[in-house]
Amino acid sequence: MVEVREILSDSLSLYRTTNRFIHYGEFTSPEQFLEYCDWARQCGLPVFILGNGSNTLFSSRTVRTMVLKNKLERTFEPLGNDLYLASSSMMIMTMLKYCRERRLDAPYYLASVPATVGGAIAMNAGRGGQWNASIFDFLHEVTWVEDGEIRTAKADTTDHTYRQTPFVGLHRKLIINGVFRFPASDINDDLIRQRIDYTKESQDHSAPNCGSVFKVCHPGIMRRLRGLRLGKADYSPKTINWILNRAANPIYIRSLIAIGKLAHAVVGKSAIPEIIQVK
Repeated sequence: MVEVREILSDSLSLYRTTNRFIHYGEFTSPEQFLEYCDWARQCGLPVFILGNGSNTLFSSRTVRTMVLKNKLERTFEPLGNDLYLASSSMMIMTMLKYCRERRLDAPYYLASVPATVGGAIAMNAGRGGQWNASIFDFLHEVTWVEDGEIRTAKADTTDHTYRQTPFVGLHRKLIINGVFRFPASDINDDLIRQRIDYTKESQDHSAPNCGSVFKVCHPGIMRRLRGLRLGKADYSPKTINWILNRAANPIYIRSLIAIGKLAHAVVGKSAIPEIIQVK
């Protein structure tokens, strides 16, 4: 039996807006997730799976979407032949620390990403478009549940592009786990610490934020938007394509995103949001 609750929270998005969630639930098994999906389908509600809140904007004060928190058991298991199975609820940093302690090659550039394994797979988290490096470089296969079935596919047969996979957005596809290939490495540097130090220097963490706002945008336009403020939210004056937020109401973030899209449209440029807006 599923438990659908109404909650008031400012912790489900890294923007830290305060939202009232009318339909909120937590699942601890794929079977329970499917029960929630059936309940949402009967009520005509879309479903959003929380991947630790990264790159998510709850764009209405009252959220009517069925919001589900992934609370599957956190597991990490060596399978042999450089393969390791990680549950989708495991934090990326925990996995990277395991690899670092055993001197394994891994996507250490994700040390600054506050996401779960499932969230990182879903958004194809990476170092940045210009580097052409992402978690799929290490992902061997992924297992998920969809339409009542558990499915497994090799990573190289799963559609993915920069910041895009079939698992991102509002849907009923739950990533259960991923199998990664982490080969032995002779790297002696602490790449986790190097990445964290780099982000402290190059990124603006002076207020709650979700990182990059647009996955496709024009750098020149975004530089002109730096420092633009609406209410208690603004485009970071330090890091282009970031919005900093100090407001409980998401309307200011939503408006800044709309301004960014309009600024591109005026000059015939493309702006594709990386932020997922959930109503």
